[in-house]
Amino acid sequence: MYSEQDIAAAVVNGTLSAGAASALRDHVAMRRQQAAASEAYARPERRLRDVFVIMASLQLLLGMSALGGLLASWSRDLQLVLPLMPEWGPSLLLALPAWGLAEVFTRRRRQALPSMVLMLLFVTGVSSVSRQLLPLFYGLIDDGLDASARYRLVECAICTLLVTLAAYAHWYRFRVPLTVAILCASLLGCLLSLLLLWLPQADAWLTEIVLLDGIMVFALALWWDRRDRRRLSRHADVAFWLHLLAAPLLLYPAWNYLAEQTLLWPQLILLLLLYLGAALLSLCVDHRALMVTALAYVLSVLVDGLKPYPDGFYPLALASLLLGGLLLLLSLFWPACRAVLLRCLPPAVRDRLPPLAP
Repeated sequence: MYSEQDIAAAVVNGTLSAGAASALRDHVAMRRQQAAASEAYARPERRLRDVFVIMASLQLLLGMSALGGLLASWSRDLQLVLPLMPEWGPSLLLALPAWGLAEVFTRRRRQALPSMVLMLLFVTGVSSVSRQLLPLFYGLIDDGLDASARYRLVECAICTLLVTLAAYAHWYRFRVPLTVAILCASLLGCLLSLLLLWLPQADAWLTEIVLLDGIMVFALALWWDRRDRRRLSRHADVAFWLHLLAAPLLLYPAWNYLAEQTLLWPQLILLLLLYLGAALLSLCVDHRALMVTALAYVLSVLVDGLKPYPDGFYPLALASLLLGGLLLLLSLFWPACRAVLLRCLPPAVRDRLPPLAP
């Protein structure tokens, strides 16, 4: 690769004429423009290719599952000794082909969007199979809650445990970033089900348990962020999905408290402080998931809280206008606001956070 200084030196030494140097510069500039235009065209083309693969995969897998359901229905109606398809067969016909397609579109072709859809179809199929096989496990636990509640908790525990194992196997094989968030969510659901199964009184601490789960997921997301502070690898994508999972868990206790209160000025101030806190935390970690979730919670509380008032629609419209405007302003000046905030933090904390974008 020759630099501009090398070309200028060649012209000075007489090795290259000025006209030839100018023609070389024009040629290189034209090639770069063509490459940029080709890349700009290739990006939408790649997205369209991903959408095409997703649509084709959905049609194929859902068609196979529907055909399996039809065979299972015929076997049930005809009361065959050896059924053409077991009851859990259609779900299995959703999970196994999804894994097979992931071998092509995830492991070989590295297509991001089809990889996420195929992973979700795989864990959905595993969850459905586990629910249909649940009668084999029913009755293992005899003490605790009443029969219907015990059955639901056992069902939830077994389904989430199998989804956790399936998600771990999928992550070990394909390394799709969204899988880690699915794994964490299913593992937390399994642990919560087991806790409620063996300690029914824990239902009174549900809000605190959800908050603790959110803190743990948020800490895990920060750990993934620290592994790639400049966000150049898969680690940053894993952290993004974990932040998206942690956000509703962290904000749920405050939303649950405000949803049960009469919407007066103290509650409105607390709601504003909640949103500002979520915005500051989002700026610190450079992820907008907390802000988006906080905005959804704020609007939900406002809608429920203003229902008793005859003119509640107008304050809601005004609040939506103000919050939307502030959110857009913060999006426009995100780097500047983040730079100001990071300068106020101690160096020990600032060095653990993602750096400012150049």
